[in-house]
Amino acid sequence: IAQATGRTVHQVQDAVPGPLTPRKYDRGCKPVIETPEKNALIEFLSADPLHRKLPWADLRYYIPGFELYGEHAITTALRSIGYTRAIRPRRVYHTDRHKATRLAFAYEQLSLRPPS
Repeated sequence: IAQATGRTVHQVQDAVPGPLTPRKYDRGCKPVIETPEKNALIEFLSADPLHRKLPWADLRYYIPGFELYGEHAITTALRSIGYTRAIRPRRVYHTDRHKATRLAFAYEQLSLRPPS
């Protein structure tokens, strides 16, 4: 093989038992959010009620210095602080016009029923 490919014997011996394509492995630890950053996170979320409504995945774009942290790191930090995710209930705003329309619809449906 070495003569046919123009490689040295050592290069062939090194390449034969290895994989066909080179592998790239993740090296090093992922960044972890420490206590000072957690305090900054708490401060940001407490500053404005609208900040609590932001998706957790987008927090890194709103808080300076959090761009290098992933969604998993932010989620883990928020859970360790004590925050939980919750589905916000749908809020229906009842104006006087809206109430009148609903009442008219209810009376119309009642009038369609046969008398009992």
